[in-house]
Amino acid sequence: WLRVWLAGLSAQGSLAATEQALAHAPVQIAGQTVLLADANVGEIAVQLAAAAPDVLLLCGGYEVDEPIIQASMMRLVELFVSALDRLAPAQHPTVLYAGNQAAAATVEQLWRTHVPTIRFQAVDNVLPRPGRVHLAALVGALNSEHQRLSQRTPDFYKISNWLTGPSPLLSTESAFVRFAQVWMTLQRLDDLHALLATPERWMHVRLQQAAGAHDASVRHASPVAVDEEIELYFARPGQKVAALAGWPAPRLVSGAWPEALWPRPQNSWWDRTGVLPLLAAVGQISPDAMQQIIEVDIF
Repeated sequence: WLRVWLAGLSAQGSLAATEQALAHAPVQIAGQTVLLADANVGEIAVQLAAAAPDVLLLCGGYEVDEPIIQASMMRLVELFVSALDRLAPAQHPTVLYAGNQAAAATVEQLWRTHVPTIRFQAVDNVLPRPGRVHLAALVGALNSEHQRLSQRTPDFYKISNWLTGPSPLLSTESAFVRFAQVWMTLQRLDDLHALLATPERWMHVRLQQAAGAHDASVRHASPVAVDEEIELYFARPGQKVAALAGWPAPRLVSGAWPEALWPRPQNSWWDRTGVLPLLAAVGQISPDAMQQIIEVDIF
C-alpha cells in the first residue's frame, strides 16, 4: 500500500475531501498536517523522517480570486519545502499537489528550485469549491505512483522477468481489475461488483458496461469490452460501508467470501486461494489460457 502524508489548510475542508478521494486508491494515511500559525519546520521534518511516507499530498484553497488563499497555500508549501530540504534525498517522498490551481505553477517552481531532486506532479484541485470534490485526477495519480513503486520491489522485478513479450507485470490491484474485466465480459454482465479481500484491506471494484459494449468486444476480438466504467473503493476488512449503497452484491471474490455481509449468489466466481492476480499475469501473455481457466473454474 502507498503511504501518504496529507497536508492542507483545514481539517474540515481540503483534508476531509482528500480523505474521501483516498478511499478510491490503494493508500494508507501515514500522518497529516494542518496549517497553523505556530507550525514548526523542524517538527515537520522529524515527523516525515519517522513516518517515511511514499507521497506528500498538498491540498487546499478554493478556486476563487482571493490573494489570501494563495498566500496561505504558499505558506504551507514553503513549510514542507524547508522540511524536506533537511532530509536526505533518499528520504524524499513524491510530492502531489492537488490545491489551488492559480498557485500551481509557483508551487512547482518553488520545489524545482529548492529541492531539485523531488518528484513533483500537480493535479486538479480536489476541492475547487465548497461541496464539490474532484476525485479522478488525484486517484489516477495515486494509482500510477503505486504501480511505479510496486515495480521497484525486488520480488516484483524477479517475477516480471518470468514474463515474455512486451507485457509489463501488473500490481496486485491492477491485475485483479484486469481479471474482473475479463470475467465480466465472458459472463456478459452489465454491472459487476468484484472484491479483493486481503487481511489488511478490502478493495471493492465496480465495473459497468455501456450499451452494446459486449458486442463491440466481440467485433474487436478482445476479451475486455469497450466503454467500461471502473470505480474502486478501499475499506477495512469486514465492513459494509455506506459508500457502497447502490452497488450490486459481489459476484467475483478473491479471498474469504464475506457471507455475513453478502451471501454468495448463483452466478459467481470464488477464488479461495487468492491467486487471481497471477492468473491475470498469465492472461497478459495468453488471453486464451486465462479464458480457459475461467471457464473450467478450477477453484
